[in-house]
Amino acid sequence: MLRQQLAEEYNAPIVLVNSTMTTDNNTNQLRSHAKGLLRHLKTKSLPQERVQELEATIKEFYDVEEITKELLEEASQVQAKKANKDCTGSHGEKVVMAIMEQEGHRGIVKFERRWREHFVDNMKPQYLPEGWAVDNIPESVARRMKLKEENESFLATSV
Repeated sequence: MLRQQLAEEYNAPIVLVNSTMTTDNNTNQLRSHAKGLLRHLKTKSLPQERVQELEATIKEFYDVEEITKELLEEASQVQAKKANKDCTGSHGEKVVMAIMEQEGHRGIVKFERRWREHFVDNMKPQYLPEGWAVDNIPESVARRMKLKEENESFLATSV
């Protein structure tokens, strides 16, 4: 499988932590309970037993004996999502970054050709868009490669 080969070649495990945000379940529950109690203050729709359960969460979190409306409003605004310090990015990002570091745009073109060959060999497509070919280089990449070569050539001759 190409994906597994790429994972090994570029040290890009397929299973990565790629979520940039994480949710703190305790904080999320606190916020939810506070919103429920605020709604209950207006509608009186919750059974007393449930009100006591929700209040217990708030009291425990804030270590207080009494709950005020202001405290509920504060708790209802608590942010449950935080930056995920364990985020390592996605497999694809790691592969592309490794290719760019090792070979630059030429490496990306070689990678794209390799992927297209894999696609054709494994999927055996019968209908492809006109002009599609394994060796196609997207215009934007070709332009960037040409500009880079021209800049390198200019810099080499101007020294």
